Amino acid sequence: MTSEELEKAIQFVLEQQGQFYAGLKELEAKQHQQAELQGQQHKQFEQQQKQLDQLTNSVMGLTAIAGTLAEKYTELIEAQKKLTESQEHTDKRLHAVIDILMKRNPINGNSQ
Repeated sequence: MTSEELEKAIQFVLEQQGQFYAGLKELEAKQHQQAELQGQQHKQFEQQQKQLDQLTNSVMGLTAIAGTLAEKYTELIEAQKKLTESQEHTDKRLHAVIDILMKRNPINGNSQ
């Protein structure tokens, strides 16, 4: 191998090393970008997880409130039924008293 051929071979190897080094630096830069992106995505995931937890807690709270309201509504219906029955009973007794009073003291326009 002549010195000129040897110099060309060395030049070729150096160029190849330069290209390899440039490619390696490009890969390192891309890897760094990917790591940053992954870090951002991880932060977003954590924020979304917190929001999901908050929403879950809110839904659970609203479900409990809805259950309590349903119970109170049922209690209110029962109380209304009892009140209606009591009023009907009171009305019957009041009518009986009125009937008794009307029989004892009829109102027909004449004063006694």
